[in-house]
Amino acid sequence: MPPLPEALVVVDTDAQVPKLVDRLRVDFYQADGTWFDSREIARRNAREWPASFSVYGESEGAPIAVLLRLRGYRDGKVRDYRGERFQERPLAGDPGEILSVPPPPVGEGPRLQRDGRDVTPKTEPLPNLTIDRLVRVEVPARVRGSMRIVLRGACFGTMANLEDRTTCVDTENERASVPTEPVVDDMTVPTESTTVNQFAAPVPCAVAPRSATVAPDGTPFYDEEVCIPGGAYMLGSSDVTGIVLFEALESIPERVAVMPPLLVDKYEVTVGRWRRARLEGFLPVYDPNQNAADTPLPAPGVPQGQNFCTYSNEPLVLHSREAYPVNCVGWDDARAFCQYMGGDLLTEAQWEYIATGTADYGETLYPWGNDAPSCDTQIYAREYTGDFCYPDAYGPALPGTGSGDVTPLGVRDLGGSMEEWVLDSPHRFDARCWASIGLSDPRCWEEGAVKRPMRGGGWGTGRALLASLRPSPQEPHLVSEGLGFRCARSGAEPSP
Repeated sequence: MPPLPEALVVVDTDAQVPKLVDRLRVDFYQADGTWFDSREIARRNAREWPASFSVYGESEGAPIAVLLRLRGYRDGKVRDYRGERFQERPLAGDPGEILSVPPPPVGEGPRLQRDGRDVTPKTEPLPNLTIDRLVRVEVPARVRGSMRIVLRGACFGTMANLEDRTTCVDTENERASVPTEPVVDDMTVPTESTTVNQFAAPVPCAVAPRSATVAPDGTPFYDEEVCIPGGAYMLGSSDVTGIVLFEALESIPERVAVMPPLLVDKYEVTVGRWRRARLEGFLPVYDPNQNAADTPLPAPGVPQGQNFCTYSNEPLVLHSREAYPVNCVGWDDARAFCQYMGGDLLTEAQWEYIATGTADYGETLYPWGNDAPSCDTQIYAREYTGDFCYPDAYGPALPGTGSGDVTPLGVRDLGGSMEEWVLDSPHRFDARCWASIGLSDPRCWEEGAVKRPMRGGGWGTGRALLASLRPSPQEPHLVSEGLGFRCARSGAEPSP
């Protein structure tokens, strides 16, 4: 008996598994566009890729002609299905314009019908976090063979267009007419992937991080750097969306970001580092000496209104402040210091990558993981106004006091200690400024922005800001006792 026409479809990916992709959604359409089936395939381990399934005809004398929609995504990263809502990446324009999701079509179609019943899936993968690929399958009558499809990480966020039958194949933000994949005379099912984890694979630093140095009196400057290898992660967080706290910025929609290698300060910039730079020739616009004090930092029980700015006019012998994080520094001077040191402030994407995105399995809620913060291990809620870590813990703290506030790669005090200035313009993640940029090292930047963003919590904030929440942006000239910064520079090979 002649064989029925059949295509063994082998679907692989070059994305990182399970960090970026651990599920495959397969939707089947007839040549006229009728949706006739939908399947979910879990592939939570790199060793489980590629996935495979068969498309076959019911008659030996008739060819197969179907359209497949293959979507690789991470479990849980879905939205309610409300019809096909195709959306292009927007062009540049007003950076602060809030972009809405396209409205559902009339009737919220297409719908999946089976035996007269509506069996449409209730959810669909989030477009920004999905590799979305259309494939045409055509198999002549009585032919059996296989085809191999690779879902390329470069296509994250480039939505397939069912209406005009265009799809991303291997180039970011580019779609081509749906290709007909060749069928080869080989029905062997591969036992292992040849591409998985190749997209945005970790890139080591090509520049050695700076080692720690000490002052002549033996006081450490806390100026060593940590190498953050390049890689990919999901920027943003649905876990903190909707939290109305100090006019926090929106943290959705999430998106895939591909980060280059980076050298970042292990600790926040200290008083000693700032003073040394001043002696070497660094000239800030705003002089923290205006808020300096030559007395010990206030202790529990003192009246409110005491000066918690950490800088002193001269190095103190009895009550040294040199190792404390420097605060009461505006954004312009913080950035000028970092540029003087050969780097810059962290971008929001860089800060979040270091704080929550370097784990192999996916993002964490806090820089140290997902465990809730504690007064014993993180520096927060230490204010006279009655926060719950007071009076056992009070005021700014020395580096390392928050013994549990350390990332897997060794960066300290990202969650607590001081809130930190970051580089970008302060726009929501659903604004045009973020939506119009690509995967690589994303940043939202405007020269002369009237406000600048911050990240992380501080010694006087509550625990919510220790997570990936985006605090309310502030005017660049703001000087605050709870606000510091750290610097970073490229870890890639310098350009010739």
